Amino acid sequence: MSSDIKTIFDPAEMESVGEKLGYGKDSKERLPWEHYLSQYQEADPKEIAERLGISYNEEEKSFTLKFLGTTYQISWPDFQVSHEADDMGFYPLETMVYARTLTIRFLLNGAASTGTGKFKTYREMPWGEVYLRQFDGRCIKRLAFSYGNRIKDFQAIMEHIHCVPVEHGDIAYQLEIFPGYLVQMILWEGDEEFPPSSQILFSDNFPLSFEAEDLAVVGDIAIGTLKKMKEDFTMGFSTVPCNEFVEVLASKAPVPGGGGASALVGAIGTALGNMVGSLTVGKKKYADVEEEMQELKAKCDVLQKELLTLVEKDAEVFEPLSKAYGMPRETEEEKAEKARVMEIVLKDACSVPMEIMEKCCEAIELIVEFGAKGSKLAISDAGVGAAFCKAALQGASLNVYINTKSMADREYAEELNRKADAMLEKYTKIADDTFNSVLGRLK
Repeated sequence: MSSDIKTIFDPAEMESVGEKLGYGKDSKERLPWEHYLSQYQEADPKEIAERLGISYNEEEKSFTLKFLGTTYQISWPDFQVSHEADDMGFYPLETMVYARTLTIRFLLNGAASTGTGKFKTYREMPWGEVYLRQFDGRCIKRLAFSYGNRIKDFQAIMEHIHCVPVEHGDIAYQLEIFPGYLVQMILWEGDEEFPPSSQILFSDNFPLSFEAEDLAVVGDIAIGTLKKMKEDFTMGFSTVPCNEFVEVLASKAPVPGGGGASALVGAIGTALGNMVGSLTVGKKKYADVEEEMQELKAKCDVLQKELLTLVEKDAEVFEPLSKAYGMPRETEEEKAEKARVMEIVLKDACSVPMEIMEKCCEAIELIVEFGAKGSKLAISDAGVGAAFCKAALQGASLNVYINTKSMADREYAEELNRKADAMLEKYTKIADDTFNSVLGRLK
């Protein structure tokens, strides 16, 4: 947003948007939340309401502002946010720092406006050329890789949040970010010959209130919202019947793969440990460990859900990688672009199996306690749970190593390898000891 307060802040306060979104370190755009909040507190709320054409309740000291389809109440001067009841299910203005910062800047410096009906690419926006490469990687390619081969998921989400379909590409929808400020998200589905592609267009009034860096944040918020909506409102691999999951796993489909399967096995192993706890609580014989069993079960409940979520997340991060492998590399420019994209998606593809490993380690520690203190009638389940979590740990590690092997950033790759090595060395032994202990008690 055009403003004379843009760069007045302590650089140590917060990372720059550029750094957060993959921009160069010389980006001038930052997220000085405390600075903007102080400006907001000093601002005239009546002036803000009049300038933006929005409602301000003097008695309650709050603005009414619509953001991404949801009507919010924003208090002044402390910027507390709440939403009016709707069926969205996800409210970025309450949870995403970028969304809050973008909004407070809009309140401070934005203008009430509607476009002419024309839409522009990021390149066509003032200073868009400067950040085009970064915007393309962070927003355009991210949208394409995430939904280019999941058109139905994209359609379901857009319809759920009441977006307007527009006639572009294979499928396209129009979102209203702030009143009068419209974004069109366009997808072309990929096939065996060509990877999926996308485009993001902005209504031509955006330059009145937003700068090029802001538009990158808009794109990031929109895509992040879609991702969250997908987690909450679409059926993922973690919720399909077992037979369907196995059938897809056995097919040529790139996802699910070993990472997702490892997460599922880890969830099952964790559940087996949890079952030992369920068969222990409430028994007079184990009254002395009742409280401990309850605590262990509560931790397992969380881990089970987290591991099931990672089944789907692994598919989400692997699919862009599978598409990146197919990017053209005939020219030097194409080679450089493929290398840049590969480095991004390889790191993303490593993040989920690393998390799976961490969760499996936590589960193994819990199963040790279940096996040692839980009902003797269920100790076999503790042994099976330990074996499953060990298998999941090892399986996820292979998905880490295969990706770190291809990374150009060797320092980062070796750090991940060291973390994976340490988890394998420590927790496979613990799992084996637990299994062998159970085996010895059963024979």
